[in-house]
Amino acid sequence: MKKPSSKVASELAAPGTAPGELSLEALAALPDAAIDTSNIPDLDEAFWSRAKLVQPDRTKLVTLRVKQSVLDAFKAQAAGTPAEGGKRAGDRKAGAARGYQTHMNAVLESYVRTVLAGRKGA
Repeated sequence: MKKPSSKVASELAAPGTAPGELSLEALAALPDAAIDTSNIPDLDEAFWSRAKLVQPDRTKLVTLRVKQSVLDAFKAQAAGTPAEGGKRAGDRKAGAARGYQTHMNAVLESYVRTVLAGRKGA
């Protein structure tokens, strides 16, 4: 595969990107033949013999009591408070708090990993 020509790259570059960098939209618009894949190794038998199937850690529906102030803080962050730049892209309405539970889960997961890592080092 070949690299995109500098003319193509300059025409597709997003405003504010470094020379030679493309926006995600521009990359998606490139034909496959214009994408340089020469630095991607082949996935040979050796690769597949070492590959391991990793199942995603599924979430479980639980009832959890949290302080109202904690819940409000996560919802405000998910909605994009004025301190964080206002409404997030993709929200259907201003103040929508979509994703706050995912963020709460990520914070809890990070805490658990830190605690487990501390126990392994002790």
